[in-house]
Amino acid sequence: MLGEQSAEQQADPGAGAGDGPVDSERLRPFPDIGERGVEQGERSGGEDTAMMRSMMHAAHTTPELMRALCEVLIEPEREEVQRMLRRAVARGEVSPGNPALDYVMHMMVGAFIARDLIDDRPPDQAFVQSYINAVVLPALGLAPEPADAG
Repeated sequence: MLGEQSAEQQADPGAGAGDGPVDSERLRPFPDIGERGVEQGERSGGEDTAMMRSMMHAAHTTPELMRALCEVLIEPEREEVQRMLRRAVARGEVSPGNPALDYVMHMMVGAFIARDLIDDRPPDQAFVQSYINAVVLPALGLAPEPADAG
C-alpha cells in the first residue's frame, strides 16, 4: 500500500521532501494521446484510442502480450506515480492514510477509457487537467489549481 513505507523510503526517508508543492501536471501519468499522434503525424487521437482498445483486448487473451504491456507501459507509469505520491506524503501534503493513494492510477486509466467511451473523443490536455482538478486532487485531499494557473 502506498501509505506504508517502502524499502526505498526507509533507506532515504527524506527523499523528495524538499520538492515543491504537488504539481498536478505530474499527476497526469500518460502523455496526451490525441495531441501526441497529431503532432508526430502518425495517427489521430481516435485511432490511438482504438489501437489501445484492440491491444488491451488482445492482451486479455495473450498472456505474453499482457506481460509485455505491463512491463513496458503500466509498471513504469505506476512506479512514477507512486514515487510522486510518496514525495507528497513525505512533504505532508497528502495524508499517508488517504485511501485514494492506492487508486490514482485506476482513476487516471478510467478517465482515459471513459472519455472515449462516453464522449466519443480521446482525452486531450484540457480534459485531463480538468479531471485531475475535479477528481484526483480532491480525492487526495488537495485543493484544485485555480483556473488561471498554468
